[in-house]
Amino acid sequence: MIGIVTPLGLEAKCLGSWAPRRRGDVRQQGERIAIVSGVGWRAATEAADKLVRNGATSLISFGTAGALDRDLLPGTLLLPRRVISGDTQIPLDESWGERIAGCLEPGERSCQEPLAHASEVQATVDQKKRLRGKSGAAAVDMESAAVAAFATEHGLPCVVVRVIADAAWTPLPDSVIAAVDEHGEIRAGRVLRSLVTKPQDFGPLISVFRSFRRAQAMLERIARRTEPRFLAPVLDEPRR
Repeated sequence: MIGIVTPLGLEAKCLGSWAPRRRGDVRQQGERIAIVSGVGWRAATEAADKLVRNGATSLISFGTAGALDRDLLPGTLLLPRRVISGDTQIPLDESWGERIAGCLEPGERSCQEPLAHASEVQATVDQKKRLRGKSGAAAVDMESAAVAAFATEHGLPCVVVRVIADAAWTPLPDSVIAAVDEHGEIRAGRVLRSLVTKPQDFGPLISVFRSFRRAQAMLERIARRTEPRFLAPVLDEPRR
């Protein structure tokens, strides 16, 4: 059974009507089991552990990411061969990633370059540029390295399925940062309060929302095309 860790309910929604919506929820359909983890390393690790305790024999980190490579556009599918956390590089299941990549249609873009871990949102162009130079990674998120590390520790196949939601040259306005709490929940009230003090964020906020919607659309297509099991390897029980 495949276990799918997704940070946000808005990302989990792309899996279909069966998927969980709130942090900590675990839902299963056939040979798929998914959880909304919330944001960050600890939340993702705890979520992966919960999925394995509920029968998952392989793991997916599913959701969106920020571009560090300026050539990556919103909507680009990320299927990295490895994730990077500090000086540690964690390999992923390349054959699994290649099977998923085979579901792309002409004109759809993908990237298999490394994905970096960050402990906080990389909101500014300078932050993204520095992390790109330090890690050499093409993109960044806050959960995939944790899922990959847990999978490696427990001898489980793991793949990262992420989609670019913000370009390397696009700063994230404060209203976007304020929108998501530590549980991965979208707080509309926070957005409105932020816009009251920084009305200039309204235009960039709309732009970021459109890019996020492009990412959602790609996640939805990949989930639909790879049903029912994301083309995962078949395992009878966790390898420990």
